[in-house]
Amino acid sequence: TFTGNAAFKQALREALECASVDSSRYVLNGACLDLSDPACHSVVGTDGRHLFSATPFQFTLPQSVIVPTRKFLGWSGFAQDGEWRVGVALNKDEEPEWVQLKSDHWTFITKPIQGNYPNWRQVVPTEDRNVTRVTLNEDAVSLMLDALPRLPGSDDNYQPVDLIVANGQFSLSARAKGDPQASQVPVPGATV
Repeated sequence: TFTGNAAFKQALREALECASVDSSRYVLNGACLDLSDPACHSVVGTDGRHLFSATPFQFTLPQSVIVPTRKFLGWSGFAQDGEWRVGVALNKDEEPEWVQLKSDHWTFITKPIQGNYPNWRQVVPTEDRNVTRVTLNEDAVSLMLDALPRLPGSDDNYQPVDLIVANGQFSLSARAKGDPQASQVPVPGATV
């Protein structure tokens, strides 16, 4: 077992929000507590289109485990009920059989998702790669938070938004289904 602080609780909840709901991709229907890098444990969630990862954590678990998405884990009463203690019970084959999350007044026990979580680290850029870095000042963040809900595409389940860097400028772009032309919003205050 290990004790998960507020950062862990938030990371797990955000990872579960990014998890898939597609039953054909069952292994992605939860958040992975990933111990594959001993120096940097992670909480990961993906639906195959977008990825959430939070690091670094140091889990004292026997091995990585996939926590399935459950409504109870998103309930504010559980989230605000002290620190979470997380434990994993293994079966005779040394695979996770049960996951327990316990707060001050609640205990949640569930079967983990069995299977191999995809190698999510291969799609995350490393520090030694040439990358484009965009730095946002407070005005840019404010503009983006205001503009994002107003962009077209709200009829799409995933509400995709493209982040565009061209000619040293940063902008947001989105289109509604069937629209040939995307709407583009420049973001002044972003440094590329």
